[in-house]
Amino acid sequence: LQIFQPFNLPNLTEREKQILTWMALGKSNADIADILGISIHTVGTYTRRIFVKTNTNNRTSAALYGISNGLINV
Repeated sequence: LQIFQPFNLPNLTEREKQILTWMALGKSNADIADILGISIHTVGTYTRRIFVKTNTNNRTSAALYGISNGLINV
């Protein structure tokens, strides 16, 4: 008898979802920083957190993960 645990999606903050959405739309960290009115370093920090939470290591994989799992809509 095997018991399967339900798949748990990462718990992204609203800001992480915003940044992931802009990443999925092809915006650079500098562009995202300008759009959201935050520093480019802060965007980099959020990006790294998104990679950890989604178990990805690049923007394209993170964006595809977010879209395919319904975390973001583009």
